[in-house]
Amino acid sequence: MTLIDMRRASRVADEAFQYALSIIGVGLSEQLLSSYIDHYITTRSEGLSFPTIINSSKERPLNIHSKPSTKLIREGDLVMMDFGAVCGGFCSDISRTVIMGKANKRQKALYDLVLEANKLGIELVKAGITLIRVEEDVRKLFKKKRVNKWFSHYLGHGIGKELHGRPGNFTTLKAGEYVTIEPSLYIKGFGSIRIEDVVAIKKSGVEVLNKAPKELIEVDV
Repeated sequence: MTLIDMRRASRVADEAFQYALSIIGVGLSEQLLSSYIDHYITTRSEGLSFPTIINSSKERPLNIHSKPSTKLIREGDLVMMDFGAVCGGFCSDISRTVIMGKANKRQKALYDLVLEANKLGIELVKAGITLIRVEEDVRKLFKKKRVNKWFSHYLGHGIGKELHGRPGNFTTLKAGEYVTIEPSLYIKGFGSIRIEDVVAIKKSGVEVLNKAPKELIEVDV
């Protein structure tokens, strides 16, 4: 039951994000946060769908697969978290970004822009279209705001029994397939913002499998 398993895997990822919110704090290292998330996921599923990614640095935002470092999370940091679970052999993949403390004007504006791009991608994706076509419209939004140079990868990817698999970015989507929508900005000297959801393609419309909150979360410090 593919959809049931994809929903289960996404639910574990959603709950892992909520758990992360309960433990994240100033002075916690990226590696320790990652280990807590990993333990949560592995005790509730068949395992991680990929090594957990945590990035709270302003100086290393250009590597989209940042390994958690010994860096301590500080007030004012954007903390980008990306992880997933495996249930019934199927992978989930979620990214969320939070701000430690009160967001400044630029952080809020760019976060809201990435959220708008995420919602636009979900609104446009459907059976009969390609991911790359959806990406074109998302990039138009970023270009209008003059930030497209900081979006350095595809809008999404196929997902299922493989983390990055079929359908490809240039293949026409069909009902029963699953893709991610993950617009991002990686800005040196500022930090990383990524908001990612798994979307099930249906004959009529789509189902967003991730239910974790996406509005900007300012973590108390």
